[in-house]
Amino acid sequence: MEATAPVIYHYHPQTGELLGTGLADPDPMNPANWLVPGFATLDAPDEPAQGIVPCRVEHARWELLEDNRGTVFSTDSGQPLEYTSLGPLPQGFTTQARPSLHHTWQGASWVFDEQSARAAFINAAVLERNSLQAEATARIAPLQDAADFEDATEAEISELEAWKRYRIALNRLPLQDSYPNPIQWPKMPS
Repeated sequence: MEATAPVIYHYHPQTGELLGTGLADPDPMNPANWLVPGFATLDAPDEPAQGIVPCRVEHARWELLEDNRGTVFSTDSGQPLEYTSLGPLPQGFTTQARPSLHHTWQGASWVFDEQSARAAFINAAVLERNSLQAEATARIAPLQDAADFEDATEAEISELEAWKRYRIALNRLPLQDSYPNPIQWPKMPS
C-alpha cells in the first residue's frame, strides 16, 4: 500500500471544468486501495495557459478549453452579453469592447469608420443648428410684428436686424470652408 495518499482531481459534473485537487481516502475494506469519489480522477490534466481551463470530457479524458466566460460583445452591434460556456466563442462575438459607435468589426478587430463618424457629426450639427434657428425665429416673430405695424422702437429694430443676421449665419454654416470640422458657430445676439 502507498504510504502517501495520491492526489485526486475534482471536476464539475456538467461542464467537466477542473474544480481543484484533494487527496484520496484510504479504502477501509481494502488497505491496498484508495477511494476516488465521483467526478474526480487520479489522472492529472495538462498545465493550462492563461485563458485556458482543463475540462474532463465524457469522464474519460482531459481537454484544455478556452475560457471566454464573462462579458463578450456582438461583432454586429457591439452590445455586451454575459457568456457562460467554455470553449471558443461562437461566430459573431468577441472579448474586445467596441470603442465607439463609429467602429465596425473587420475580421479580427474593431476599425474606426470615418464616414459613419462624419455623418453623425454632421447630423448632430444640423440638429443643433435647427434648434438655434428655431430659437432665433421665436425671438424674431414679436420684433417683426412690431416692425410690420411700424410700432418698433430703434432698439427693437436693431435687435430684429441682429437676430435676422444671426439666423442667416446659421443657415450658411454648411458654406464654411472648414465645415463640418470645426464649425465656426455665429455668436448669438445678446
